[in-house]
Amino acid sequence: TNTFVAYDSPNPQPFATTFEIKEYEVEKKNDGSYDYKITDTKKNEVTANSYDVLPGVTLPKDAFVKLERSSTVPAYLFIEVVNELDTSVYNWSVNNEVWGELTGVTGKNGGKVYVLGTKDAPTILNAVTGGKYHILKDNKITVENVDKIEDLKITDSTNNVIFYAYLAQATVSTASGNSGTAADVYTQCFLTASGN
Repeated sequence: TNTFVAYDSPNPQPFATTFEIKEYEVEKKNDGSYDYKITDTKKNEVTANSYDVLPGVTLPKDAFVKLERSSTVPAYLFIEVVNELDTSVYNWSVNNEVWGELTGVTGKNGGKVYVLGTKDAPTILNAVTGGKYHILKDNKITVENVDKIEDLKITDSTNNVIFYAYLAQATVSTASGNSGTAADVYTQCFLTASGN
């Protein structure tokens, strides 16, 4: 007796029971800086934070992919980072000890794509009971000391760092045969016409 189970995107349960991007809630202090908001001795998970930005302030930004799985389907975890902030004023980077950039791959939303692990040695997730995979190095964004607040260069339409997360099986079929490279998996699953 052979049993075959097929998984598809309307029913993601075999891949993840919890799969979301969260961060811990922050609150503004009297001096204009930010710190984590503590309620009943713990940090609160939220889907986003907003900041009133001042020159020379370090903003806590600890976005993470929260993932819980009970499946043994081998899978890659990807993130896409869309940066709308001026890199000469806002200093931050993706944590390259956790994520490897897939050079030459542009995300569905025009951002840079990273895989858990490294580009050459991505992590293949199997039975994961729970995990938080932080995105930014040191969980912060540092704002340069500028002479005038206008130099922060924020407009209504370009003041975000946006994160997307993707989870896909670790092997796909390509025109040249089966492939398990992270770049091929991301491209085939999320960028082709048949991708979800």
